[in-house]
Amino acid sequence: MGQHFKPVFLAEDSDTVIGHLDPGIFYKLAEHADRRDNWFVSDVAQILTTPTRIVWVGEYADPEPGTEPPTNLHRLADRLPETPVPDGLPGRHLINHDRRVYLLIDSTPSEDEVHPLPALTVEGGEGYIEDEHGLIGSWARQRISVADPPPTGYTEIQFRAWFV
Repeated sequence: MGQHFKPVFLAEDSDTVIGHLDPGIFYKLAEHADRRDNWFVSDVAQILTTPTRIVWVGEYADPEPGTEPPTNLHRLADRLPETPVPDGLPGRHLINHDRRVYLLIDSTPSEDEVHPLPALTVEGGEGYIEDEHGLIGSWARQRISVADPPPTGYTEIQFRAWFV
């Protein structure tokens, strides 16, 4: 059957869910996060015009501490309406403001490549995606934006991930 994933937006200072976006009928990660047809990821990038804490969470993720009954972020997000997608084009740089790094979103990916936004922010996606530096999920719950140009004083990194 497979696990369903979606991006969930968190409050600046806590893990309180403030929004989410459902990928429609394309819930499996490989259906909406690949680089060949990333219309959904582009919609999420349009939401990230300012630094926002984000996690691309699976429906089988662990429950959040203190929730009663135990509930994970995927289910908590279902209680809120979807976050509206603003008009416009997303930037070309994916920026992590907590780590003060950014990367250029490659416009010529290979066929099995995963878009870096869900790959870096995924939680509960072990075994679906891999990369050579072990960065999968390392940006989950951190302040991320997509913009042009990259911020001054931040370090550019390289990142490529693919489906297993």
